[in-house]
Amino acid sequence: MIDLPAHRLAGKRAFIPGAAGGLGAAMARLFARHGARVFLTDIDGDGARAQAAAINTEHGTTVAWAAAQNVREEAPWPQLLEQAAQTVGGLSVLVNNAGIDALGGVENLGTKDWQRVMGVNVEAVYFGCKYALPWLKQNQPGAIINLSSMAAYKVDPDYTVYNASKAAVASLSKSVAIDYARQRLAIRCNSIHPAFIRTGIVEPFFQQLGEEGEAIRKLTRGNPMRRLGEPDDMAYAALYLASDESRFVTAAELRVDGVGGVMRALRTRIKTLDSGVRRNDEPMSDPVSGKPPLRLAVHPPTRHPGGSQQPNGWSSRDPVTFKLHKITRPPCPSSTASSVSRPAPKAWSNAAISTSSKKPFPDSRTAKS
Repeated sequence: MIDLPAHRLAGKRAFIPGAAGGLGAAMARLFARHGARVFLTDIDGDGARAQAAAINTEHGTTVAWAAAQNVREEAPWPQLLEQAAQTVGGLSVLVNNAGIDALGGVENLGTKDWQRVMGVNVEAVYFGCKYALPWLKQNQPGAIINLSSMAAYKVDPDYTVYNASKAAVASLSKSVAIDYARQRLAIRCNSIHPAFIRTGIVEPFFQQLGEEGEAIRKLTRGNPMRRLGEPDDMAYAALYLASDESRFVTAAELRVDGVGGVMRALRTRIKTLDSGVRRNDEPMSDPVSGKPPLRLAVHPPTRHPGGSQQPNGWSSRDPVTFKLHKITRPPCPSSTASSVSRPAPKAWSNAAISTSSKKPFPDSRTAKS
C-alpha cells in the first residue's frame, strides 16, 4: 500500500488561467494546501488577485500570485508565462481552465459568438500548451491538465459551439500527450470531463428552471448519485493529475460526472437494441428499401441417434450449416408447416450409426485450391 504524502504537490509550480472563481479558484486553493506555489490569471484581474490574497492569508505566507489575462489574445501568453516562472521559480503544471458558453444552433448562432467560444475554449488551450512547453521542459516531470466536459460526448443543437469546443479540447489533449511522449519528455497531458458542477455557469439553469430543488432534479436526471458536482470534486481530480502519482497517466479522459455518462451510454445501448425489434420478435424493415433485413441463421440437421445427446436435441456428431435468410416473422407453433403429418418419433438406441447423410465440412488439408 502506498502512503500518500500530506503535501502531494510539494515542489510543484502551477499556472492556472480562469482562476478568479469556480473551478480555477478551487484548484488553486487545493494545490497550495498540498505544497504547490500557484500563479492565477483571469480576465477579471481583481478577482484573481483576491483569490491569491485569500490563499496567502490562509497559509500565512506568500504562495500565490495573480495577474490579469485575456486567454484569447496570443501575444501576452509568452510574457505572462515568463513572469509566472520567474515569480514562482519555474513551471511544472499548467491547468487550462478558462471556458465560456453560448447558446444556439448553426443557423442562429452568431459568427462572433462562435469565434469567442472557440477562442477561449480551444485556441487558449493551444496557446497554453505551445508557450508553456519551454518552461515545462526545464522543470520535468511536468503535467498539463485541460478542462473539457461531458458535453464533448453529447450532440445537442442548442449547444453546438460549446460541445464542439470541448470535443476539440479532448482531441487536442491526446495529440499533445502523444507528441511529448514521442519526444521522450516527462510531460503528461490529460483532459478532465465534468458534468454539471455547482459554479456560476449553472446559475442560468437555476433561473430558467425555477427553484434550486427542481433545477437540481432536472440537471441530475440520469445521474444515480442525484447531486451536482462540487468545485472540490474537480479540484481533487486535477490534484491527482498534477501530482507524480499519475506519472504513468497521459492522453486520458478523466470523467468526473457521478456515473451519469455510463448511465447515458447504457440507455443509448438499450434503445439501440430495442429499436431493431418489434413485438413477437418481428424485425423492423430496412428504412430505405423496405425489405426485411438479413439474419445469420444456424440450421441444425435432422435429429439423429448416436453421439452425446444435447438438451436441444442435437447430437454432438451433427454437422451444422450457416445460411443468410430474409427475416419475415419467426416460425410459430401454429404455422402451416406444423399441420404436415409426421411419423411418430422412434425410440433411438445408442448404437453408433451415421449421423448425417450430408458430407461434413472439407478438411482444409485435403481441399482443392
